[in-house]
Amino acid sequence: MAWLSFLKSKDFDPAQFERELAELARRITAKERNVSKYTYQAKQLRRIVLIYGILIYFAHITLLALTTHMTYTNVSPIQWAGVAGGPILIVLFMKAIASFYNMRIERTQTSAQQLKEEHSEKIEELKEKTKFSSTQALLNRFADGGDLNAKVDEELAEKQRQLDEIKKMSLEQERAAKEFSAYPQQGYKRSWIDTIVDGVVGSDELSPNNRFALICQHCLAHNGLAPPGQTPDAIKYRCPSCGFLNGVSVDGTPTSATLSSDVTDTKTTKTTTDDEELTTN
Repeated sequence: MAWLSFLKSKDFDPAQFERELAELARRITAKERNVSKYTYQAKQLRRIVLIYGILIYFAHITLLALTTHMTYTNVSPIQWAGVAGGPILIVLFMKAIASFYNMRIERTQTSAQQLKEEHSEKIEELKEKTKFSSTQALLNRFADGGDLNAKVDEELAEKQRQLDEIKKMSLEQERAAKEFSAYPQQGYKRSWIDTIVDGVVGSDELSPNNRFALICQHCLAHNGLAPPGQTPDAIKYRCPSCGFLNGVSVDGTPTSATLSSDVTDTKTTKTTTDDEELTTN
């Protein structure tokens, strides 16, 4: 089987290929993030120019009306030019911003596409150096030999495993780039509006802060929280620590009241018994 020696590439270094593919994937990720960043910046800048441009324009008209006492007399040509050319200047400024960022986005996308093509070429080069295609063709050609099939299958599986690991790493980095391409939103913080809504509508009954704790009347063990809107006396449960039955009894009175009355009756009975013993003596 000396002819199988072509399966062992002398100049092939999987670690080097892995580093090169990882570097390409990192650069592709950076380019895609830059595209998202430029798109976001262009949108924000155009919005700022539009808002402040309109505010400045109306401030100019208002100041002009106040200085001329609404007669618009003795208005200089420069002031009239500001009134007439203000909207045009705002539109031109926004178009200039859009053109500038579109040029940057297009250039970045072109660079990212070139890197993706280079990445694909590296994958094909990896297949060529590992002789993946020729090994597969050889397997199809000599499919009748048992030992030969086992040897080729082993070599082919090893090359396929290396290729799959490198591809998997590249795909994971590309997916990470897509997941983090958009800017993360900030976490939600309660505002004064939420406080007002809670005061009008009512707070959340499911919150632990709005529920009673279930304390055993016998051993004082904590047994969780009562359902929303219910008090501990209205809930019948057995304490897992001492086995005492808490809550509403059969006659409808709370167990805590029953327990207190039982204790009182016991004390009264004991006192009566002691008095009878003293009288007898």
